[in-house]
Amino acid sequence: GYIQLRYNLGDRTVVLQTFQPVHSTNKTWLLIKAGRVGNEGYLDLDGINVTQKATNGMTSLDTQTDFYVGGLPSLNLVNPRTIKNVPTGFTGCIREVFVNGKELKLNEKGAKSGSNIGDCDGTPCGYRVCKNNGKCKVIESDFSCLCPKQWMGKTCEQSIY
Repeated sequence: GYIQLRYNLGDRTVVLQTFQPVHSTNKTWLLIKAGRVGNEGYLDLDGINVTQKATNGMTSLDTQTDFYVGGLPSLNLVNPRTIKNVPTGFTGCIREVFVNGKELKLNEKGAKSGSNIGDCDGTPCGYRVCKNNGKCKVIESDFSCLCPKQWMGKTCEQSIY
Protein backbone atom coordinates (compact mmCIF):
# COMPACT_ATOMS: atom_id res chain seq x y z
CA GLY A 1 0.00 0.00 0.00
CA TYR A 2 0.89 3.66 0.13
CA ILE A 3 2.15 5.70 3.08
CA GLN A 4 -0.25 8.51 3.98
CA LEU A 5 -0.20 11.54 6.23
CA ARG A 6 -3.57 13.06 7.07
CA TYR A 7 -4.08 16.27 8.96
CA ASN A 8 -6.93 18.71 9.46
CA LEU A 9 -6.42 22.34 10.42
CA GLY A 10 -10.14 22.96 10.84
CA ASP A 11 -11.62 23.17 7.37
CA ARG A 12 -10.84 19.87 5.60
CA THR A 13 -8.62 16.82 5.83
CA VAL A 14 -5.45 17.13 3.77
CA VAL A 15 -4.16 13.78 2.50
CA LEU A 16 -0.54 13.37 1.45
CA GLN A 17 0.36 10.05 -0.16
CA THR A 18 3.65 8.64 -1.41
CA PHE A 19 4.04 8.33 -5.17
CA GLN A 20 5.14 4.70 -5.00
CA PRO A 21 3.47 1.85 -3.09
CA VAL A 22 5.37 0.20 -0.26
CA HIS A 23 5.46 -3.58 -0.07
CA SER A 24 5.61 -5.14 3.41
CA THR A 25 7.40 -8.22 2.06
CA ASN A 26 10.34 -6.04 1.08
CA LYS A 27 12.64 -6.88 4.09
CA THR A 28 14.32 -3.43 4.00
CA TRP A 29 13.81 -0.50 6.36
CA LEU A 30 12.37 2.70 4.92
CA LEU A 31 12.91 6.21 6.25
CA ILE A 32 9.67 8.16 6.43
CA LYS A 33 9.55 11.78 7.53
CA ALA A 34 6.27 13.60 7.94
CA GLY A 35 5.32 16.93 9.39
CA ARG A 36 3.81 20.33 9.01
CA VAL A 37 5.12 23.89 8.91
CA GLY A 38 2.31 26.44 9.09
CA ASN A 39 -0.40 25.20 6.75
CA GLU A 40 1.92 23.08 4.57
CA GLY A 41 2.31 19.38 5.27
CA TYR A 42 5.12 17.19 3.99
CA LEU A 43 5.66 13.47 3.59
CA ASP A 44 9.07 12.11 2.62
CA LEU A 45 9.75 8.48 1.74
CA ASP A 46 13.47 7.75 1.34
CA GLY A 47 14.16 11.26 0.01
CA ILE A 48 11.14 11.60 -2.30
CA ASN A 49 9.07 14.47 -0.94
CA VAL A 50 5.34 15.23 -1.31
CA THR A 51 3.91 18.51 -0.01
CA GLN A 52 0.46 20.07 0.09
CA LYS A 53 -0.99 23.18 1.67
CA ALA A 54 -4.18 23.46 3.63
CA THR A 55 -6.48 26.43 3.06
CA ASN A 56 -4.74 29.79 3.55
CA GLY A 57 -5.26 31.19 7.01
CA MET A 58 -5.66 27.73 8.56
CA THR A 59 -2.68 26.95 10.83
CA SER A 60 -4.02 25.54 14.11
CA LEU A 61 -3.74 21.82 14.74
CA ASP A 62 -5.54 20.21 17.68
CA THR A 63 -2.77 18.34 19.50
CA GLN A 64 -4.86 17.39 22.52
CA THR A 65 -6.29 14.31 20.80
CA ASP A 66 -4.70 10.86 20.53
CA PHE A 67 -1.86 10.22 18.08
CA TYR A 68 -2.09 6.96 16.13
CA VAL A 69 0.85 5.16 14.53
CA GLY A 70 0.16 2.36 12.06
CA GLY A 71 -3.62 2.45 12.20
CA LEU A 72 -6.69 2.94 14.34
CA PRO A 73 -8.06 0.46 16.88
CA SER A 74 -11.56 1.26 15.61
CA LEU A 75 -12.76 3.36 12.70
CA ASN A 76 -15.59 4.58 14.95
CA LEU A 77 -13.05 6.92 16.61
CA VAL A 78 -12.92 9.37 13.71
CA ASN A 79 -15.32 11.36 11.57
CA PRO A 80 -16.47 9.18 8.62
CA ARG A 81 -15.58 11.97 6.14
CA THR A 82 -11.99 11.86 7.39
CA ILE A 83 -11.48 8.23 6.40
CA LYS A 84 -13.48 8.16 3.18
CA ASN A 85 -11.69 5.92 0.64
CA VAL A 86 -9.02 4.96 3.19
CA PRO A 87 -7.48 1.51 2.91
CA THR A 88 -7.59 -0.18 6.29
CA GLY A 89 -4.87 -2.14 7.98
CA PHE A 90 -1.12 -1.95 8.33
CA THR A 91 1.24 -4.87 8.00
CA GLY A 92 4.90 -4.35 8.77
CA CYS A 93 7.24 -3.06 11.43
CA ILE A 94 7.78 0.39 12.86
CA ARG A 95 11.17 0.70 14.51
CA GLU A 96 11.44 4.35 15.56
CA VAL A 97 9.06 7.29 15.80
CA PHE A 98 10.17 10.83 16.67
CA VAL A 99 7.74 13.68 17.34
CA ASN A 100 9.25 17.16 17.64
CA GLY A 101 12.69 15.58 18.08
CA LYS A 102 11.57 13.32 20.94
CA GLU A 103 11.55 9.55 20.46
CA LEU A 104 8.28 7.82 21.29
CA LYS A 105 8.65 4.60 23.24
CA LEU A 106 7.28 1.86 21.02
CA ASN A 107 6.64 -0.62 23.79
CA GLU A 108 3.84 -1.57 26.15
CA LYS A 109 4.86 1.06 28.72
CA GLY A 110 5.16 3.86 26.17
CA ALA A 111 1.84 3.29 24.40
CA LYS A 112 -1.55 4.28 25.73
CA SER A 113 -2.96 1.18 24.05
CA GLY A 114 -2.39 -1.03 21.05
CA SER A 115 -3.73 -3.94 19.11
CA ASN A 116 -2.11 -6.67 17.02
CA ILE A 117 1.35 -5.52 18.07
CA GLY A 118 4.40 -7.73 18.45
CA ASP A 119 8.16 -7.53 18.26
CA CYS A 120 9.31 -7.34 14.66
CA ASP A 121 12.35 -9.55 14.91
CA GLY A 122 10.66 -12.11 17.17
CA THR A 123 13.37 -12.23 19.85
CA PRO A 124 13.23 -11.03 23.47
CA CYS A 125 16.07 -8.61 22.71
CA GLY A 126 14.22 -6.89 19.89
CA TYR A 127 15.57 -3.61 18.55
CA ARG A 128 17.70 -1.46 20.88
CA VAL A 129 16.27 -2.94 24.08
CA CYS A 130 19.43 -2.13 26.06
CA LYS A 131 20.23 1.57 26.25
CA ASN A 132 23.59 3.35 26.49
CA ASN A 133 25.55 0.70 24.53
CA GLY A 134 24.38 -2.13 26.77
CA LYS A 135 24.51 -5.64 25.29
CA CYS A 136 21.35 -7.74 25.24
CA LYS A 137 21.47 -11.41 26.19
CA VAL A 138 18.51 -13.77 25.66
CA ILE A 139 17.61 -15.84 28.73
CA GLU A 140 14.86 -18.32 27.82
CA SER A 141 11.85 -16.13 26.87
CA ASP A 142 13.26 -13.02 28.59
CA PHE A 143 16.37 -10.87 28.28
CA SER A 144 19.12 -9.39 30.40
CA CYS A 145 21.22 -6.33 29.63
CA LEU A 146 24.96 -6.31 30.26
CA CYS A 147 25.52 -2.64 31.09
CA PRO A 148 28.67 -0.54 30.67
CA LYS A 149 30.34 0.43 33.97
CA GLN A 150 28.56 3.78 34.37
CA TRP A 151 25.03 2.42 33.75
CA MET A 152 22.62 0.12 35.59
CA GLY A 153 18.97 -0.98 35.56
CA LYS A 154 16.94 -3.53 33.59
CA THR A 155 17.76 -1.76 30.31
CA CYS A 156 20.90 0.21 31.35
CA GLU A 157 18.81 3.37 31.61
CA GLN A 158 20.04 4.56 35.05
CA SER A 159 23.35 6.37 35.55
CA ILE A 160 25.36 5.31 38.60
CA TYR A 161 26.32 8.94 39.18
